[in-house]
Amino acid sequence: MLQINKQFALMTFLAIAFLVNRWFFQGARGLTGVASRLLNHATDFYGATLRDLGLIAVHKVALTREDVVKGFPAARALLEGLPFVLQHELSDILEDARDSDKPLSAYGAIPKRDLDTWDKWTNILLDSTGFTALRYEHLSEVAPVLTLLLDNFREDGNSFYSVLLTLRPGHNLPRHVDISPLLRRLHVPLLVDPSGPVRVQIGDEWLTTKTLEPFFFDQTVPHAVDNQMESGKRVNLVLDLIAPTKLNWLNELHGLVFKSVMALLRRTNVQLPPIVETDPLIAKLEEPMGGLFGQPWQLAQFALMELWYHNTRVQAILDAYSKHERLAGKLEKQSEGMAQRLVGHMVTLHHSVQANLYVPTMLNGSSLRAIETWIKHLVHKGVPGGFLEAGVWRGGGTILMKHLSNQLTNGTRPVYVLDSFEGMENIDGSQESDDLEMDQDCSLMLNEARRVLGSQGELIETSLAEVQQNFEVFLGPDYHHNVKFLKGWFDDENFAWGEVEELAMLRLDVDYYKPIKIALEKLYDKVSVGGVIILDEYNLKFMGEHLAVDEFRASRRIQSPMISVGPHGAFWIKQEE
Repeated sequence: MLQINKQFALMTFLAIAFLVNRWFFQGARGLTGVASRLLNHATDFYGATLRDLGLIAVHKVALTREDVVKGFPAARALLEGLPFVLQHELSDILEDARDSDKPLSAYGAIPKRDLDTWDKWTNILLDSTGFTALRYEHLSEVAPVLTLLLDNFREDGNSFYSVLLTLRPGHNLPRHVDISPLLRRLHVPLLVDPSGPVRVQIGDEWLTTKTLEPFFFDQTVPHAVDNQMESGKRVNLVLDLIAPTKLNWLNELHGLVFKSVMALLRRTNVQLPPIVETDPLIAKLEEPMGGLFGQPWQLAQFALMELWYHNTRVQAILDAYSKHERLAGKLEKQSEGMAQRLVGHMVTLHHSVQANLYVPTMLNGSSLRAIETWIKHLVHKGVPGGFLEAGVWRGGGTILMKHLSNQLTNGTRPVYVLDSFEGMENIDGSQESDDLEMDQDCSLMLNEARRVLGSQGELIETSLAEVQQNFEVFLGPDYHHNVKFLKGWFDDENFAWGEVEELAMLRLDVDYYKPIKIALEKLYDKVSVGGVIILDEYNLKFMGEHLAVDEFRASRRIQSPMISVGPHGAFWIKQEE
């Protein structure tokens, strides 16, 4: 879904970014080296100005996980997921990179420095505003969890670049500085050989690195590495983060600028260092399709409605919702921010309809890239089975699944498209015990949104014919091969669960307790060992999905860790039980 900001300055920036994407980048191939240097100088000057004005605090060093999360809240999910990476993926990363032993300075994306010890470091992964190093082209196939953790961290507008480094025994990094006051450097040691300590000097302070104990510091402070290992390796994940300022709106603008630059780079053919391979279909699914009057005018109309009416209409819906007697005081307990997110989606969809824009999916770019990452990994690892999404709305996620099945397996992997194709069930006032009170409250909230907006059948409702038409638009008339559309409400007796065979991916996006509970009971045993179970709203705690999932995992004694990605999603990998 479109990422909308309600401040006029940010809308202006998006308009400029759109023009740059259309008119400048298409012919900028010969200018990229000069442009990159100019951008670096401009960023340094801008950061120094903010620092001199006192808008950026000068953090010398932060040594605890709590400090890191406080400075960068999005780091929590990253740090929580890294133990899984250390246990299950790091050896594959190192093995895959065993023939890649070029020194770090061989890569143009790393600034040249007169340091004779750079060649003692080995670069395994480099990701800089959407680019990867030549030596590592298949990260998503080998290490999907690390890929998703980094991608989601960047999606929040935090990480400017990330690099996974190994340091060999007996080699040090002399004292030096970087000149980017706009950045903070986060270090997360993934592996420290016990043969001897590795110490980092930041300013006048020395600290000993320990596995999975992160720290970050201001890059303008002189720093060095004293490596006393006698054998083995030190593996270190390094991320450059955009420093938070004292102005929330400026932080928001920085994040939007970064995400917009990332989006521009993904969608252009500029020949810079090798671009991270993102399927072109993802960009098409993210963009709304225009109607009668052409896309530019419709986008402008849509943006103006979002700018002037979005907050007002969201508040009107929440006010109407909170006036119901049974809901007194509940909105605060439900987390008003999450409720605003849910209602905000409805308002944005309403505006897209009014502007005659058609949005084929509510999945953002990060969620779509997660589907791509998992399918590439599952095919690469030979995990058997098809790909299934339950709760598809207009079909965007399953269209991508089918496209990737065609591309990677010649269409031999089946794709299952499960939905009521009638929108979300209205359970407000239901007497069934599995229709939890919190889910009924959400159903009431959606009803109030329809009433306030005057939109009854044009928002989250869809039809089987509409989804099949979208498959044809994006994939052509021969999309039918190995695609199964299963229509109906998810219940024990009437749904065609038997039509589903072995699965490598099970993606659930049905929100409420009852359908998630039934879907897991009917489909989990069809998932192959090594397959992935993706839950779109697990971390939206005011809906019942997380309760159903936790109960199911407890009943099956599932030990595979649940890993959070994005603002509300999570997944786990099926292991031998």
